Amino acid sequence: MMRPMDRRFVCILLGCLPWAAICTVMSPAIAAGPGQTSNPSLAQRDIYLLRLEERAGLRLALRIEQPGTLLQDPAVLAYVNRVAERIQAKSNSNEQVIVKVLAYPAINAFSLPGGRIYLTVGLLQRLANEDELAAVLSHEIAHVANHDWANQRIQLALLRARQRGAWRDIPSRGLGAFGRSRNDARVLTAWRWRAEEEADTRGLDYLYRAGYDPLAFVSLLKKLSTIENQNPLWPQVNAQNSGEMAVRLATLENRVSSLPVRKRHHKKPSKKFVKMERRLGVVIKR
Repeated sequence: MMRPMDRRFVCILLGCLPWAAICTVMSPAIAAGPGQTSNPSLAQRDIYLLRLEERAGLRLALRIEQPGTLLQDPAVLAYVNRVAERIQAKSNSNEQVIVKVLAYPAINAFSLPGGRIYLTVGLLQRLANEDELAAVLSHEIAHVANHDWANQRIQLALLRARQRGAWRDIPSRGLGAFGRSRNDARVLTAWRWRAEEEADTRGLDYLYRAGYDPLAFVSLLKKLSTIENQNPLWPQVNAQNSGEMAVRLATLENRVSSLPVRKRHHKKPSKKFVKMERRLGVVIKR
């Protein structure tokens, strides 16, 4: 008979299987779109896996989009979605992207499986121009194209399964069994940073091909790193983030410097961006 601990372990693995399938079976055909593969069975499989992501994204969106959490101004939403559509047109993903704005003063941006992207009011207020807005969106669109949320679910599920295994090994191995769990946590953290670096790389490519200033990606990352390192409650985390962010910045600056200069970009914000900022200020004061 299966012990309770073993049953829980199997349940974790079974719950992980749909996302493991997404991660391991996510072939270039899926990234290119289900309609671009020559194998009909592969196309059907890809459509099924993408629908799994869409359902997961919908469940998460229902939790996030509580009454009063979203900015409902049509002008602001239309503007940010036009910028996203311009970037999406130059990406290698066929997934539909929709951008929504959360009425929060915190500075944040994130994406959900299925193509939902959320920006906060606090982030929009910190951006200098449309190029920086495009940099944020290109980074998040890259996360969607990479299916990073599904991949992270797999990493978390496997980590939790191994942690439960460490508890089970205490009678035979003692507390030394938790050394493996600490290593797994470090592996998960390293994976997250690799995912961020990959989103930087692909996002920069999207940004450049869409005709935006690639230097805006660098200026945005510098701005965000300064804000992250100002948290007095987490000095150790700040030091770690500072070192990892420095690596991301150096890598990004090297990639930007290698790109051919296509045109001279204006540093001043465009009229459309200024109009969006003013509209945002009016909506917030209501």
